[in-house]
Amino acid sequence: MMLQVLAFRGIVVYRERKRQRAKKFWQPILLESVVSVPLQISRLKRSDAYEFLTLWNNLRESLYDNQVEKLNETARTAGADIAARRFLKKGNVRKRLMAVRMLGNLRDKESWDALEELLGQVDATLSFTAAQALLQIDAEKAVKIVMPLVASRTDWTHEAISLMFKEVGADVISLPLSKAVIAACRKNCPAQEADTLVQHVPPSRLIHLMRFSHPRFVTYMVRYILLTMTDLETIAAALKVSDDPAILPAVRQFLSDERWQIRVNAANTIGRTGGAQDEQLLISALHDKEWWVRYRSAQALASLPSVDLEKLENIAAAQTDNFGRDILRQVMAERRLV
Repeated sequence: MMLQVLAFRGIVVYRERKRQRAKKFWQPILLESVVSVPLQISRLKRSDAYEFLTLWNNLRESLYDNQVEKLNETARTAGADIAARRFLKKGNVRKRLMAVRMLGNLRDKESWDALEELLGQVDATLSFTAAQALLQIDAEKAVKIVMPLVASRTDWTHEAISLMFKEVGADVISLPLSKAVIAACRKNCPAQEADTLVQHVPPSRLIHLMRFSHPRFVTYMVRYILLTMTDLETIAAALKVSDDPAILPAVRQFLSDERWQIRVNAANTIGRTGGAQDEQLLISALHDKEWWVRYRSAQALASLPSVDLEKLENIAAAQTDNFGRDILRQVMAERRLV
């Protein structure tokens, strides 16, 4: 056991010395490349490849896109793109991840097919990183491939997908994401109408991502769902992303839905987008049998532009029902504390 411990320690020390040696050699060159391409750039040794990719990726991701042209040129001159493509084929997961990051940051079109193959990997981190790289290389082309996986791969976290879509931008994702939502809602639609989307995927997983789309696409999607769907989770998700007053006529109807979860979300939506004409509707909801509906309706009422604290006090005083009066007083107390 002592020999094994000493051998392991020796390996760790050797790798750390090799890492520091590569860092000492390449870090000044990469830092110089931010300003200008060095006159002489050595070809990258295989033994230094992983450390170079690590240093390069970390520096590249700390810069804006308009600052990386010279850094990219240095990487290609050193042969880092060749090393990265080699890692894709023969490297372990750690090296492949670093290679995928570099090829995406380099916008390396030659690696497209290899990166696309990685989308089917069981390893969620590797497949998701490959999706990010493809979107960096050609967002409009990649989004058609990646969008079905966003719907079907539950091992891709919602937070990571949200960040990815935010970086890609609304211009790219709005239409494909809207189509994916509609296709997911049509559980029995023909395969050719579903854009190869995996069938029977819960639409709510995609609906929450619509906040990164252009508002007109969100409006179209929400209106479609409120008029055609009956699933609780889907309707609730659509109400959560709805911010267009034009949809209010459909939203108001859900304040009388038999499912209290939908009534809660309808009240929230009216609070965000409603006006003076919604006051009486929300006052009526103060008498709902569910506490959460009464509470969210009171908050929504207080959020309307036409209602100030004095008016809220008058409404509370006019209530003959203890439930409505008490919940309004609670919301007024919360407002005073803010």
